[in-house]
Amino acid sequence: MKYLPDDVFAAHVSIPGSHDTATGHNVTLASSSKAQEKTLDEQLAGGIRAFDFRPDLKTINGEKVLNCNHGLASTDLTFKDAMQKLADYLAAHPSEFMAIHMFRGNTKNDGNADSRAEISRQINEILNEGEITEYIVDYNPYLKVKDMRGKIVIFRRDAIAYADIHKAGNLGGWPGDADLWVAGCAATATNASDMGMYGKIRVTDVSSPKGDATKLETEKQSIINLFNYNCTEVRPNEAARTNGSYKPEWTMMFTSGEGTASGQKGYLGNAEITHPLLIDLINNAEQSGPTGIVLSDWVLVDSHEYSGTTYNTRGAAVVTAIIENNFKYIGEFILDDELFTDGIPEIPEANPISGNEYYFRNVATGQFLSCGADWGTRSVIADQGLRITPLYSRLDGNYMLNTTMRQHGEYVPNILGPDMYVDNSAFQAVNFVPAGAPDTYYLTYNGSVTDEGSETPRDAVVALAPERNVTGNTYTDGSKYLIVPLEFTEGDTRLQWELLTEEKLLAALATEATKEKGVDLSFMIHGNKVRANDGDNNSWVLTNELVKPTSSNSYKIRTECWGSNEWYDKDQVFRVFNSGYSASYADNYAWTLSQTVNGLPNGIYNVSVQALAANTPLDNDDEFTFTVNGIDMRQGMHTEENGTIDCAAALAKFRDESLGFCRIKRENIIIEDGKLEIKATGNVPENLKRAFFFDNFGLSYFGRVETGLESVGLTDKTIGSDTPVEVYSLSGIMLRQSTPFTDALEGLESGIYIVRAANICMKVAK
Repeated sequence: MKYLPDDVFAAHVSIPGSHDTATGHNVTLASSSKAQEKTLDEQLAGGIRAFDFRPDLKTINGEKVLNCNHGLASTDLTFKDAMQKLADYLAAHPSEFMAIHMFRGNTKNDGNADSRAEISRQINEILNEGEITEYIVDYNPYLKVKDMRGKIVIFRRDAIAYADIHKAGNLGGWPGDADLWVAGCAATATNASDMGMYGKIRVTDVSSPKGDATKLETEKQSIINLFNYNCTEVRPNEAARTNGSYKPEWTMMFTSGEGTASGQKGYLGNAEITHPLLIDLINNAEQSGPTGIVLSDWVLVDSHEYSGTTYNTRGAAVVTAIIENNFKYIGEFILDDELFTDGIPEIPEANPISGNEYYFRNVATGQFLSCGADWGTRSVIADQGLRITPLYSRLDGNYMLNTTMRQHGEYVPNILGPDMYVDNSAFQAVNFVPAGAPDTYYLTYNGSVTDEGSETPRDAVVALAPERNVTGNTYTDGSKYLIVPLEFTEGDTRLQWELLTEEKLLAALATEATKEKGVDLSFMIHGNKVRANDGDNNSWVLTNELVKPTSSNSYKIRTECWGSNEWYDKDQVFRVFNSGYSASYADNYAWTLSQTVNGLPNGIYNVSVQALAANTPLDNDDEFTFTVNGIDMRQGMHTEENGTIDCAAALAKFRDESLGFCRIKRENIIIEDGKLEIKATGNVPENLKRAFFFDNFGLSYFGRVETGLESVGLTDKTIGSDTPVEVYSLSGIMLRQSTPFTDALEGLESGIYIVRAANICMKVAK
């Protein structure tokens, strides 16, 4: 790499790399997992500069150590040792630089929580806090060769999103295993510490044809398409002169995969096909161009014998071809100093909406941008909205729309994508164009439209808008309007969105509340999708002190948010539960789950929720309580005493009309300090599996009420101050009788009471 010019974008360098890099280190399950023969040291010496690592835990000398894996298969190379080898090589060869593709081992984003936590801890220790971190460059799309020398750039896949690598380029929008690469297809790489710092990365990764002729042809054609595109793309200087700016795009080309069969045979057979293909493309190109990062199997090995068959892998020849390819085109990519300054280009001025959370209310319909159709994640408009944070890009002045949806686990960003789904890890960048009214905007981008009567789309500036269900599907959430990009027309209110903070939306709705007709403030109760499309996992607080620390899930209380995975059906259920019991760990089974909602207008509320308790008494405060602002919610709650019940079974109960959908409701709850505290407590004092389930909280507001003895709407008749009255709770229990009206509520707690004198009956608030 010392022969490469400094003033070239690193994205335009042809870099040979190894897929499943560590499998040359005595990989277990070799028949299914081995993709390399050479060790990491041999690969470095042979010119490999891009590496595919898949960390997971391995027990070594009784300790769980972060290891280099291929799925379940482990190797004899720890992740720390692998990173140290790279750092040592760079220290000895400071003109070189490297790229890492980071994928999961066997632990997924929704895998074992303890494993995720330990993997994250060790990755943080190695990559964020250790000596290795000085060798890692902070990703941005404008990195040049001179920025990269002696450094490593890490690209982290969303499949291992639970691992926080501070300087990584986090990859989103990865193509499917059978996707053909065509011009315009790209994943995104987003700076881990600054989501507004992002770029595109062209990827082809058809990894598992396994003898499928169609998929194998897709893999070959994708390599051809991507290489040819890179060769013929407009060079940076020309593009900058023509367009006024230029943003480079990285390339990551996988020639690896199980092409002709499964396992090691498949990797060998695939190499026989893809390596000669890429070599010929490089050698015979009419106009040369970058391959970008190429991740290959059997690197530095031209032939390999396995199970009685010799495979002509051309793994050494492909590395040589990629390296030499640089010097066929690199002169055309040297940057003009007058067009390209060092570092990130000048930053446009940010709009103050960035980083704030809003509800997007469509001006024409009065409904909010939400989701629900098609797997529960297609963007729609609905009566209740999705909380959305616009994130400003310091590179181009666009925004991404980050949502509270959590379709793929709490670690993966869920962003409005180009397909109009809101659970993408890749995004559709939009502009906010002022629409005239305060806090009201058009959401625009350069797209395409197809005119009526035409089959050919044309380029156009489009704006996001609701349009009546264009797919013809029927959705269980009742969605009638999908969000689609329509051609931008100034003044069209369908294209206009009012941005409301939660505080402003709350204030606007509160003014509409009356004693006869409440307003729905359910959106104020957050978290874990117990409100539609809300994956905020910080709202519900579980307090569960492990008096005896343990890694076993059987000896502690856990929580789970589970959702149906059926088409058009994404209902979520939350539970607190224990999966086992041990008298030795009895003190571990006490728990409290709570959420405090702040900032509510004072006044009268109704609260409803679907709830169910399994193997849990409803009349023993030591073993279970469930309250809202101190009001007991247990009366009328459905119970199950038939052994273990899981979330799927609870969801079935919540949908059972004969059980009243397991809904409980409390009326006339008084809020005087702007707070609503939801709290459940529990304990497991014996060898039982217990669970508390809930879903779909409802919160209705009926306006303010003055303190003192004042009617709230049952009658306009009056009672004399000395008239003897009876006082009842709202559930009908007599609390007092023959008490003068002026003293009726003396000494009672704040709340709503029924006061009766002869034939006059009224609700009275204290």
